[in-house]
Amino acid sequence: MASNNLRLTALLICLLVLLPLCMASANPRWNPNLTPIKLVSKNANEVLIDNFRWGSTFDGRNFQAIYGRARIRFSEVDKVYLCSEDFPPKAVAAHVSLAFTFKSMNGVTSPDGSKSDFGLVISVTNRLRENETPTSFTKAFFPAFSKDPWPLVFEVGTLTDRAQNSLTIFRQTIKMFPLRLKQDQVESILRAGIQQSLVDRSRDYYHVLGNNCVVWAYRILMQGLGDQFFKDFWVLPNKVVSHNVSLPKFSPGYLSKKGLNAGERVVLDANQRVVKIPTAMGIKTIDLTKLPGYQRAPSNLVPLVLQLENYVQLRNAEIDLARLNELLSPAGEDFFRVLKARQKVTDEINDSIDTIVRLVRKAPEESLKFYVQGLKQHKLTRDNRYAPLNKALFLVVQFEMNHANNRDKADYLADLKSFESFPRK
Repeated sequence: MASNNLRLTALLICLLVLLPLCMASANPRWNPNLTPIKLVSKNANEVLIDNFRWGSTFDGRNFQAIYGRARIRFSEVDKVYLCSEDFPPKAVAAHVSLAFTFKSMNGVTSPDGSKSDFGLVISVTNRLRENETPTSFTKAFFPAFSKDPWPLVFEVGTLTDRAQNSLTIFRQTIKMFPLRLKQDQVESILRAGIQQSLVDRSRDYYHVLGNNCVVWAYRILMQGLGDQFFKDFWVLPNKVVSHNVSLPKFSPGYLSKKGLNAGERVVLDANQRVVKIPTAMGIKTIDLTKLPGYQRAPSNLVPLVLQLENYVQLRNAEIDLARLNELLSPAGEDFFRVLKARQKVTDEINDSIDTIVRLVRKAPEESLKFYVQGLKQHKLTRDNRYAPLNKALFLVVQFEMNHANNRDKADYLADLKSFESFPRK
């Protein structure tokens, strides 16, 4: 009897310990800047949604998305673009989304009419947990073997919000490819995009090759236009994507083959202070200097910040591709495709290192004193003006040390090629 009571007590203790963990896993704390929309109401002509992104605030350290209610009128849509946002490694990587412009400022508005925009963007990505970074190789390539894979999240927000997010926050260039479509087709695609964005994606897991931003941009196009336009999209229906679009870089060319690429692309460059977008209302401009966070680092250091952030992403990509090569058969075509991609990434890394050295030489003292301070304290400086630079420098060193076979910190820092010419104290 005593033995049974002991077992029962042990079982209850285990339940008390494990139950909170299970609840935490079932209800994770999500990144507040990656929130799916919710339906409020809809009819044949319009839809009213919550969690629509109207932009972002900046408190000197962090960006915070501004969510609110929005009314979208389908008949006001004028044009649809396939958008490609390059990020390191640029030889193989890009984020693809769909952008829509409207005939008037009545296309997307807040219910009280106080907010409006000339366009909106539907973007599909992996939903991150709070303070999580998208660097897990297992989650990206083998979500079935991960204990907490990334669900998909469909973000819907204004075109101005997307410009701020991509050009100001992440400093990526947006290439917008207009599609040659009829009015009813454009409206059908917008309806399909909103419909897909409202589906519960909590068990629809992100996969870097088979269930990503590119796949869902084309799924929306398929629903809006009909499968007949994209008969060669799938190798294995709903499972394996054709090599024509397996990498985001191929997407614009694939559209051209289908006769859907209308021609001259619109390029929104992060180095520009004002970007211009053609609409049925004429050219609309977005003044990046007036968006929160534009001056979060001294202007002369922004190019260096960009290069350092790119360097960290490139090194992560290089290691991920090497690990992927180890899993592929040397006799297979994919093995050599990944091997070729690795070489391109290595070339980008070498170019990035040369650029970093050149930029630091222009302002060595200003660039390094915050890095040295952060390294000595093993934490980031509280000076918000230099936080992005200091964080990027610190991440480079931290990342390299983690892959340096535990060599002595001082010795390894001295060997870093990107820091060979830096003055030291």
